[in-house]
Amino acid sequence: MKNTLRLMIVSVATLLLLSPAPAFAAATSVGHMIAVTGKVVAVDDAGAERRLRRRAEVYTGDTLMVAANAFAQLRFIDGALVSLRPDSELKLESYRFVGEADGSEEAVLELVKGGLRTITGAIGRANQENYQVRTPVATVGIRGTHYGLRICMDNACDAGIDEGLYGGVLDGAVGVANNAGEAVFGNDRYFYVPDIDTLATELLAPPVFIFDGYQPMITVLRKAQELGLPTRIPGTLQELADIQVSELVTSLAPYVESDNLDEHDHHPVDPGPTPTPTPTPTPTPKPTPNPTPTPEPSVGPAPDGAVAAFAAKTVLPADTGDVSHWFAETATQGISGHQITVESSISDLTRASTYYKVLGIQIPSAYCGGDQCLFESGTSLVDSGAFMGIHYGRWVHDWTVNGGEPYGDWHVAMATPEVLTTSLQLEALASNAVIASFAPVANVATTPTDEWGGEGVLLSERSYMTVDFGSRTISDFQIAVSFSERELELVGQLLSATGFGNGNGFYLEVSCTGCSENIGGFGHANAAFVGENADYAFGSYELHAYGGHESALGSYIMANTGEPVTPTPTEPEYPEAATGALAAFAGLYTKDGGDPGRIVEPLQQGEDTILLYENTDGSSIARPLFASSASGYGDCGPSCELDARSAQLQDAAAVSTTGQEFSWGSWNQPWSVSDGSGGGTSVGALHYTYTEAPTSEADLDALSFYAYYDFFGATTPTDENGNSGSYLNNTPYAAINFATREIDDYSVAVAFDGSGHTFYGFIDNPVSFSTASSRFPLVVDCSPCGADSFLPGSGEATLQLIGPQADWAATTFGMTAENGAGAAGAAALQRTSTFDAPPF
Repeated sequence: MKNTLRLMIVSVATLLLLSPAPAFAAATSVGHMIAVTGKVVAVDDAGAERRLRRRAEVYTGDTLMVAANAFAQLRFIDGALVSLRPDSELKLESYRFVGEADGSEEAVLELVKGGLRTITGAIGRANQENYQVRTPVATVGIRGTHYGLRICMDNACDAGIDEGLYGGVLDGAVGVANNAGEAVFGNDRYFYVPDIDTLATELLAPPVFIFDGYQPMITVLRKAQELGLPTRIPGTLQELADIQVSELVTSLAPYVESDNLDEHDHHPVDPGPTPTPTPTPTPTPKPTPNPTPTPEPSVGPAPDGAVAAFAAKTVLPADTGDVSHWFAETATQGISGHQITVESSISDLTRASTYYKVLGIQIPSAYCGGDQCLFESGTSLVDSGAFMGIHYGRWVHDWTVNGGEPYGDWHVAMATPEVLTTSLQLEALASNAVIASFAPVANVATTPTDEWGGEGVLLSERSYMTVDFGSRTISDFQIAVSFSERELELVGQLLSATGFGNGNGFYLEVSCTGCSENIGGFGHANAAFVGENADYAFGSYELHAYGGHESALGSYIMANTGEPVTPTPTEPEYPEAATGALAAFAGLYTKDGGDPGRIVEPLQQGEDTILLYENTDGSSIARPLFASSASGYGDCGPSCELDARSAQLQDAAAVSTTGQEFSWGSWNQPWSVSDGSGGGTSVGALHYTYTEAPTSEADLDALSFYAYYDFFGATTPTDENGNSGSYLNNTPYAAINFATREIDDYSVAVAFDGSGHTFYGFIDNPVSFSTASSRFPLVVDCSPCGADSFLPGSGEATLQLIGPQADWAATTFGMTAENGAGAAGAAALQRTSTFDAPPF
């Protein structure tokens, strides 16, 4: 917590240093803003207006105007501190200080309307006549003081409050002068001036509305205390006098993140009834009425540019394949057709900010089997909260995805553009080559849940992120979740360094302790940044294990620890596959000459080289990462080298039964092809299958039946543009006559909704095979491709037989049409029936 507090203070100091200087920097500054919430502007003597933010300079002649829903604090060059309440106007008539009180110093301020609280600086301590604050009914001088003023004119205060100037002294003394003379008030004294011709008179009880504009500061301090920050909370108005403004600024600044909350930024706090003053010749203040009711929440789109991160798991309806899908995505309102629906209301959770509940996200997506993926909820939000402008929560069970059936909860975290780190701010961090580490903020973000909605715990000590802003990459990321009741622990680790923006996603390698099948898993996460110095990061994550239902879903908020780290790049070891292991690849690329290229490559360790990517704990079946061959297959010429070290694993799955272990998946872009002549540009994914349990020669000799193989699982097929497609007609499938060692039938059909292309690949004659691994040509039709209803093409496929009884088969395929369109993928097939002779 000490590090978190130090980070907050350091971050605020850094933020103050980065605000832009005014266009007229040649003028002499007399002070600067140290806290701004809402719209605060300065109007100079020429009438030019400029927006004030933290660290903005102010000048003699400026009129500072604070909106009705805003708040501001500034420090003058002599050390004076002034806090301006909402709906205030302060004119800087004259301010001069040369560094010491030599008689030339002067401070003349004019409070036109509203109210202020101030601790005076060096001006006025030695020469009291050199300091004054003018108001419409009196001029206030000082005797070295800490005081507050409130102008109640033109119905500016609550109904029933008599018009005039109200004030209170918390430390020192003030002189209040007008046409009727001067009255002096010392510590703990309060006064009232009805007009310029009436002498100020004392109020024996304090008019609370002098300081009620600072009640939000007390609310924030209480919130800071809840978070464990070392700050005192005033229990009474009098105790407020003991808290220096500098303390308030230090404690408040990390919570005053937004300086653009023009519409919803101030929630009035009920000050309670005004104490009845002792009868005097002056008018008696009337009781304060009840505060204005909180506005009703409104439902509508999120502010344009808002980023929402969400995580969910669902089973889609049968007409989309009845397949379980996981989501860890981001949507940005107004970009790429994204729509984020929110309910917004004013909240006291943080400094008078607008609180948002995300009601729905509509995002174009292939995950839902159609053009759009619409997330909605029909139940109440739980775990909801806000931190540093990040709003989070989770919807339980009753949410839907295109009519699908939900598993577990839908988690969401959102930030509006006012608090998001801008591209210019990211560029500033990049130019300084900043490397930063992030750690979870305790007790914020949603509670992790499993696929049934059971709650878990985010293991903060094992979750972290490292960001190299100089190269714009996330170099390390880990999220660890525990479900103690199920004795499960899932850990997601970044596969390789990945570029980032506000909302970019990346892939995770997952290990699971206690899962039904300890073979690892796969997941996604994303990250967005808030604060001028990327002080915080937020996102969502989903982790799931292969071969089982175990999963973890959630959102996170991490704080920049302020402790730069220097990552030490280490090249992982890539062991060679076991002798006799089989692998097959399929992918598309564009040759240097612009023609389409196709890789469909079977490999066998011993004849070729196959290197593996493998979990360091050995908990998952290995996947091939790199391979080279001298077999001359495909478009690679005499040798072909496939390298996926810079790509990320996706669509990975595996079957693990005794003697029949095998896996399949794909490496997303970029992967590379080297054929000794410069290769080409890869498109789509590099699909693979891998096994260390191929059917042996002896096992093949013992098999004499006829067998059918049906579709079991597959990677998502990709086309020549990298777009995802889907399989048709329960393909790929195969029929094999082991008695004659022939593949009698093989067919694959793939459709791409984006292009409208459908590829059909098949064999028109039996294909002979002698070993467990074979490669054969396909007859290809593309319908429609361009203007032609059927356009011919060419293709290849591989088939690997797995297990002593060839109970499984793995296949890869690549197809290209004459116009350059293409399709590639990999699939697992399961033997479903056998016959002593062909069944026809």
